[in-house]
Amino acid sequence: RGPLAGELQAEGIPVYSLGKRHRGAMGPLLRLAHVLRRERVEILHTHNWSPNFWGRLVGRAVGVPIVITTEHSMVEARRHGARWANRLLAPLADRIVAVSETVARSHQKSEGIPPARFVTLHNAVPVPTLPERAEARRLLALESHERILLCLGRLDQPKGQAHLLKAMPAILQHAPQVRLLLAGDGPLRPTLEGDATGPMWGCSWQRRMPS
Repeated sequence: RGPLAGELQAEGIPVYSLGKRHRGAMGPLLRLAHVLRRERVEILHTHNWSPNFWGRLVGRAVGVPIVITTEHSMVEARRHGARWANRLLAPLADRIVAVSETVARSHQKSEGIPPARFVTLHNAVPVPTLPERAEARRLLALESHERILLCLGRLDQPKGQAHLLKAMPAILQHAPQVRLLLAGDGPLRPTLEGDATGPMWGCSWQRRMPS
């Protein structure tokens, strides 16, 4: 169900869990078809490879009028068979949403999907009121001569923050004035905290600015 299920239900929005736990399971697809028919769904919007693949097939099979898929990642991360299947099924989607122009171009070039099928909608997040530069440096305990290397994103394996931490000693040898700031949260946070406070750093992980 995921962390948003409760919030959606609190707003009166129905939430259905299809119970898909592994590849090749047919039960979730039958449940999806049942929900689409029963609720007379008019727009089916799916995200990423597996939901996009099955959503297009099931949605069209039960007669959903509008099917939209969303691509979050570069196509180079996929195997050749997945690229071929995505290209074959692209005509079943009324629109393909990409989260950036780079992602859209990646699929257009590698999968041969016409640009006219794509629309770019950048990821949107609420932006709080931020302090001015000098005040931000004061809150972060940064000196005026220190250069900031900011990595902003989900603290998870695909984002690569662990590689950046491993590279920092070499970076500091050439540019000792650099200070690395990791902004975000996620499942790798405890591991990254441990790496950042290890013996090669001699420093501590701090939540320096309010969330």
